[in-house]
Amino acid sequence: NDSAAPVRREAFKSAINQGVGGGGEGTLRFALQSIHADVRREALTEAQAQIGEAWATPLLYEFFQDADPGLRKEAFE
Repeated sequence: NDSAAPVRREAFKSAINQGVGGGGEGTLRFALQSIHADVRREALTEAQAQIGEAWATPLLYEFFQDADPGLRKEAFE
């Protein structure tokens, strides 16, 4: 939740690489707690990339309720 977008991007990459929150779904759910839509957007992109995983589709549906209208739109598309 740093105020600087570049710091948030690097923190997200580190969380993915280190499996913060248990890896896979757990890591993305951890990232979804961010107050910043750009971090949640990174989580959406990652969930889309892992669509073959059993947990990915239900997680994508959760983006339909995101507070950011642009992010909701991306999830629908």
